[in-house]
Amino acid sequence: MDSKDKKSWQNGSSSQNGISDGVLKRLWDASENYKQGYQPDVAAGLHAFKQRMAQESGEAQVVPMRPKRGYLLRIAAGLAILAIGVLVFKNQLASSDGPQAIHAPTDSTLEKTLADGSQIELNKSSVLSFDDEFAQQERRVKLAGEAFFDVKRDETKPFIIEAAEAKITVLGTAFNVRAYPNEAVVEVYVTEGSVSVEIAGAGKPMQLSKGDQLKFDRKASKIELLVDDAGIPAAWHSGVLSFKGKPIPVVLKGMERLYGVNFDLKTNQPSDCLQTLTVQEGELEEAIQALRLSCPNMRFEKAADNNYSVTGACCQ
Repeated sequence: MDSKDKKSWQNGSSSQNGISDGVLKRLWDASENYKQGYQPDVAAGLHAFKQRMAQESGEAQVVPMRPKRGYLLRIAAGLAILAIGVLVFKNQLASSDGPQAIHAPTDSTLEKTLADGSQIELNKSSVLSFDDEFAQQERRVKLAGEAFFDVKRDETKPFIIEAAEAKITVLGTAFNVRAYPNEAVVEVYVTEGSVSVEIAGAGKPMQLSKGDQLKFDRKASKIELLVDDAGIPAAWHSGVLSFKGKPIPVVLKGMERLYGVNFDLKTNQPSDCLQTLTVQEGELEEAIQALRLSCPNMRFEKAADNNYSVTGACCQ
């Protein structure tokens, strides 16, 4: 900086910062003397810097990044739990390919549409089971109890029901099957179309058409073929019975199926005493009253919750 610059800096600084000219002059002179007397020793400074670096490197400690034993154990335990979970999940997926089952409650019926479009209604305390691959290769089910089937027709895949000793095969029709494990009689009743029924150990299958009923006594190994145009075996499903010239024991048997009651008929009825009437579900008292009007000499007495004692002859 020359004398001209020096004078300009002094004037500007004193005017802007309020510093006296005497102070500025002394600072300027001191700075000039410092510049003239200062000779930096580069070699000595570099040597001191290297010694400092060497000293700090020797004192530095290397901390190994090694996890503690407990931490490793926790990681291993977590991986083991994850592996077990994967195995359990795979086993659950594999088990889902096993048999499937539909259970009807003990106090109500249950309706279900199967994978092939067939519709069923399970009666109380009944179970229908089938493989997970139902309708892919074949249509096969097992029944323990009672069910009404409305099978969708498929001539390439017959519908097969296994019920106790009976095997029912159909292509597409409507029918009722009753095969409770605690009952001695297995029943098959057709409401539409035809079915093939094979009883184990009884020879070739039997063909049933609309209105036909097959009864198989499991204890006596006896097969009975009947015709029922009133629809008694399927009354629980249809909810209605139409009797046309039927004897009193047949009428009472149908009402038992429809209303879930038991009539204890204590008086023999003439075989030519026939009745024609229609009864509907939920109208037990109305049905009993209708019989009383037709048979004024008959008496119905309720003995227990679902049991009635019946006395007197209808026709005299």
